[in-house]
Amino acid sequence: MKTDTFKSKGIIIERRESREGPTPYFVIHYKNTSRITIDVSSIKRQLKLGRGTETLQQLNAWFESFDSKVAAIPEATGHVANAA
Repeated sequence: MKTDTFKSKGIIIERRESREGPTPYFVIHYKNTSRITIDVSSIKRQLKLGRGTETLQQLNAWFESFDSKVAAIPEATGHVANAA
């Protein structure tokens, strides 16, 4: 299991990738609570960070640092082999 961590002013967010189940998922530790989510917008909604705050800018930069895994779609050749 691969883990990346964001820490700032009492907020700890762990981004975890696993072989099974939804990946990545996030574990949020904030104000003596822990939550698990797979949605980035849900994290921002739960933390209720104000616009333009330094913590929100750092969090957005951290999210942008991860490359989205896009599966390459093979191009259609127009040839159907062994069509039954």
